[in-house]
Amino acid sequence: MPHKIAFTVVSSSGHEDGFSARELMVHAPTVNGWRSPRLCQYPQEIILQLVERCRIRKLQLLAHQYMIASKIEFYISESLPEYFAPYQSERFQRLGYVPLSDNEKTDFRARELKSVYMDAVGQYLKLIFHKNYANKYNLYGQVALVAVNIIGEPADYGHDSMSSPSRDKLIDHYLGIKLDDPALDGTYLGKRDSISPLDDLAFDMYQDPEVAQIIRRLDQKKREAVRLECYDHAKKLKQAIADLQKVGERLGRYEVEKRYAVEKEDYDLAKKKKEQMDEYRLKVYQQLELHDLLDAQLLIRKPPQLPLGSVSGTESPQSSLPEPIDPPQGEPQRAEAVLEEQLVDLASSEPVVLYESPLSSGTQPTTSKEAFSKENVEFLPYDERPLPAICKQVDEAVAYLEPEVTEEDMGDAPRTGNTGEPEALTEKALREASPVVEVFGETLVSGAYSRTWSCREDALLTVYKKLMEVSVDTPKEDLRNMLRAAVFLVRRAIKDTVSSVFQASLKLLKMIITQYIPKHKLGKLETSHCVEKTLPALLSRTGDSSSRLRLLASTFIQEMALCPEVKPLQIIPVHLVKTLKPNSPTHLAMSHVELVESLLGAMGTENSGFSINNVMKFATGALEHRAQEVREVVLRIIFAMYREHRAAVLEYLPPDDAGARKTVRYKTLFEGFAKIDGKSSGTELRTQRKAATVVEKQREEEMKVVKERPAALKLELQAEVEDEEEANFRGNQLRDKRLEKMVNGCQTKAILEYLRAGGRGKGKGESAREEVRKKKREKQQKKDSGDGEQDDVEEVSKLLVKVLHVSENPAPLVVKVSPGVKDVRAFIVCCVLKGVNLKPGNALKRFLTMQTKLHEDICEKRTVATIATHDLQLVKAPLTYDVQPPDELKIMPLGRKEIKAKDLLRQLQLEAEEQRKQKKRQNVSGLHKYLQLLDGKDNYPCLVDAEGAVISFPPITNSEKTKIRKETRDLLLEVTSDTSLQICKDVMDTLILKIAELNRSALENKEGSGSDVELDAPCGPGNLNLPLVLEQVRVVDMDGNLKVLYPSKTDLATVSSLLTVIR
Repeated sequence: MPHKIAFTVVSSSGHEDGFSARELMVHAPTVNGWRSPRLCQYPQEIILQLVERCRIRKLQLLAHQYMIASKIEFYISESLPEYFAPYQSERFQRLGYVPLSDNEKTDFRARELKSVYMDAVGQYLKLIFHKNYANKYNLYGQVALVAVNIIGEPADYGHDSMSSPSRDKLIDHYLGIKLDDPALDGTYLGKRDSISPLDDLAFDMYQDPEVAQIIRRLDQKKREAVRLECYDHAKKLKQAIADLQKVGERLGRYEVEKRYAVEKEDYDLAKKKKEQMDEYRLKVYQQLELHDLLDAQLLIRKPPQLPLGSVSGTESPQSSLPEPIDPPQGEPQRAEAVLEEQLVDLASSEPVVLYESPLSSGTQPTTSKEAFSKENVEFLPYDERPLPAICKQVDEAVAYLEPEVTEEDMGDAPRTGNTGEPEALTEKALREASPVVEVFGETLVSGAYSRTWSCREDALLTVYKKLMEVSVDTPKEDLRNMLRAAVFLVRRAIKDTVSSVFQASLKLLKMIITQYIPKHKLGKLETSHCVEKTLPALLSRTGDSSSRLRLLASTFIQEMALCPEVKPLQIIPVHLVKTLKPNSPTHLAMSHVELVESLLGAMGTENSGFSINNVMKFATGALEHRAQEVREVVLRIIFAMYREHRAAVLEYLPPDDAGARKTVRYKTLFEGFAKIDGKSSGTELRTQRKAATVVEKQREEEMKVVKERPAALKLELQAEVEDEEEANFRGNQLRDKRLEKMVNGCQTKAILEYLRAGGRGKGKGESAREEVRKKKREKQQKKDSGDGEQDDVEEVSKLLVKVLHVSENPAPLVVKVSPGVKDVRAFIVCCVLKGVNLKPGNALKRFLTMQTKLHEDICEKRTVATIATHDLQLVKAPLTYDVQPPDELKIMPLGRKEIKAKDLLRQLQLEAEEQRKQKKRQNVSGLHKYLQLLDGKDNYPCLVDAEGAVISFPPITNSEKTKIRKETRDLLLEVTSDTSLQICKDVMDTLILKIAELNRSALENKEGSGSDVELDAPCGPGNLNLPLVLEQVRVVDMDGNLKVLYPSKTDLATVSSLLTVIR
């Protein structure tokens, strides 16, 4: 009969710290399961060894809510290959695969339970995890598996295989389930092929572990009662099981809530949940005892008469109790078809171990209420955390067994300081630092945890010396373990209040990043680990009350951010521009904004982690801080951004109007912007207007007198006015409207000429009006004679492009950019151009020639940028700009069959060599001359459509899939560069201008040639001037944050003299 099959994890391709594949052997509401390493290569694999050769009937997988593999493959085998031999494919038989949902419909708040029915025989099961689904929560491209459950039966069913030593050994590792558990004995009453609900993964993932064991034992008693035909008792047991399932679910929920409270350090809530669990569990157990359904064998009691020393005895019920540990921090997990949960991902530093009640052979059954008294309830093993009374007893037991290490001896050492030795580690410290103890030993770690600052400093210096002396021949795994242990101690020492210990931690961290990691070639992953683990603690020290420590922390963060090993990772800038709370401490906020200001000036916003978007969001939030000095630094940051990016900065600020200027900070901002632009600020304008008021009044009086004096006197006054460098006639109340317009237009010379001519109806104003009339007459004469037609056509034939904004487009195109492109080819700009006509004559050939010329000229032979054009109708949106390894990137190049990138480059190199030999030339032509642009690249850039097909491989070629043809009307234009974003925009501006010119030329040729091809619209001057439609395309990161929008308001400015843009 099928039942739950125990297993152990033989191997895995890797795991993240605290999420080992061995956690898959545990089923409970609080388990974390397995996670792949960060930024790992795919596929990942896990190999499981079953307790014996079995026939697998059902396999259950519980996926993570957002670290989801696109599919999982299954392989089975009778045995494993030799230890040093690779896993040969013929040893494993492929069973198939299952796809997993990307979970977007649930907003990544659910976990998928996938059940697979099969019929396969073997003892080793291999799971292959393929590349993850990309989403905004999965920052490091990981996959995870929360739980796996195997249901089957022994392959040699009917034979006695229970005595196999290997089976006993493996079962002891699996949940602590005994051999009489119905999940293993196969005695479930029912059909031969039926599966007990107690073996389903959903049962264990809902239930409190202890209650689950009691339910299984009650189920066993129920089946025994049925066998003995005691149906009344079986009915009671059935009802008790149903009630206990609800109890187990509630206790499991309480346990999750309690551990979440511990993680948040809300110990009042944790205590409340613990007491709630105690009371509820006691009430349920008393009820079960009253109904005579639960005997003493299902409970754990400590005989009160046992002496303290018997704790270590083998016959004691407490002999197998684990020592008290802090509860692991786990994620709330429920298992069903779709499991609803909150997005709370609490990291676990150690695996969750289920607890099984140890039974002594000498324990006598009892049904008295004494077993459930308040004094004995505390011995129920429901939580892996004994009550404080047990903790005290365990400590006393240790003291009893080791009398030479007394509390008094341990307490005297640190107080007297005479021994010079650090005090021993406490139980809590030993658990917390157990990985470090395994690497550096307990003595060194005791020094790092000592209450004597000199011991703490000496421990860090000792670690420094050990790491400096490590040989380069040391295995990589040992090197990583040493590094992570050292980072653990550094992170703890950074929080130390003693200056010398703090400085020692900085010295050690600097050595790890700049010397240890490069020396042993541990790679960027370990550097990221060092920075991510220590940066939060360093930032917190920038708010220290000691100015000296604040300066040390800030200076070290700046040096670390600019370090060649850390700068490309962009971790520190991204962390710094997170939201700053308005009520954060002044010292901390001041150091924070000063760090942003300093690093922004040193690194800029190009490929540094700083961007216009994240810096301006940070700055606008920080402007709300309560401290004036913080806001002043933020204003400097915004002014610096405005000097570099101008209009882009204004998009994050309110409009410059009277309402905004009522707020002092925005008024200061806009006046600062005016100064940067070389304009007078509002305050300066008001001062100038006040200073000019008196002069303007005098001018007004003088102008009144001018009209009444003789002409000679007026000329004399005008001569005096001409001698002044600048004349200001504004503010005068004038009856002459023409003169008023001149005054408002600051036309000083025109005003004087007008006055010399005697005012209205005289002088140049009259002559100018006559000139306009003359030109109109001449134009009319030309038109009547037919000579003006050419001028009209030229006016109509200007190049026109109409921009369709994203907000007006019902289906705008979006291009997502993966983080990996920043190290390969970081910049991309795209847009859609509609209305192009390539049918007439050789229009398509001219279009391709134009693109080639642009590659040679403005793109500087594709070294600064590369252009790609696609038929929009053949493009499957949305698009992703990504990188792929050369041996994985597949494309169907123009005029070729589908081929891998590395094979394409090799083929092009061979063609280039053959071409040189045939033509006897030193240089090559065509695509061959661009091959060197990818030298030294581990990954190649590519544009991928919604179906996963590569449609562009810059800077080499496009795909045959989106090739442009004569019938193409709508184009997707793409420009990529590894130099700068502005170069992409400049090239795109030029490309659009050239296409517009070609399109007009094609229409003119089509009209003049009298082609028999059917026209889409009647030709004529009006139709030649139909505007091309240019649709905006948004380029966003994987989280949906905007990186580029083309064309924006400031784009196409370089070609504005030749192109009319309708926005």
